[in-house]
Amino acid sequence: MFSYLKGIVEDIFDTQVIIEVNDIGYKVFMPNTSIEQLPPKGDTVKIHTYYYVREDQQTLFGFISKEERDFFIHLTSVSGIGPKIGINILSQLSFKSLIKAIIEKDLMVLKNLSGVGAKKAERLVMELKDKIAKLYSAEDYAASSVSEKNVLDKDLEQDLRLALKTLGYRTEEINRALSSSSSQLNSAATLESNLKIILKQL
Repeated sequence: MFSYLKGIVEDIFDTQVIIEVNDIGYKVFMPNTSIEQLPPKGDTVKIHTYYYVREDQQTLFGFISKEERDFFIHLTSVSGIGPKIGINILSQLSFKSLIKAIIEKDLMVLKNLSGVGAKKAERLVMELKDKIAKLYSAEDYAASSVSEKNVLDKDLEQDLRLALKTLGYRTEEINRALSSSSSQLNSAATLESNLKIILKQL
């Protein structure tokens, strides 16, 4: 029903964004990896969407690129992986890194994702490997995966987010600061040291 939305970024939250299109505000759930790429509030954006309908709910899920949206559809076709789990997975690792992990049967990467575990990791590989391999080349995503294997520790990230919110920064400011300083952050360093690095981006 909805292939994409093109409108004004009205508001940005941790896992969703409000897009105003012709005076109507659409609530769209998005992975953090997509939210971090959104323009500032007030700017125009095009979001590729997946419209999910059940008896008790109608939900729009959104992505920056058509490729990511299409991968999300493949991801949620796996038994036990619903849209919200899919969004959670893509919030931790980009779809390019997930493609490479699935093609290479990297169960260590997959099972360490929050909400996945060993059984779902095996199911992802079993149900998607051949399908994904026909559509994507693992080599195409090697560079992005290498950099993302050093993802910031989730506990530290949560602590940094809480500290920045306490200082009065908005969610979209925090997302962009974390994204732009990710290569400089170090999970082995103290919270204070990492916070100083992020504050330079704000």
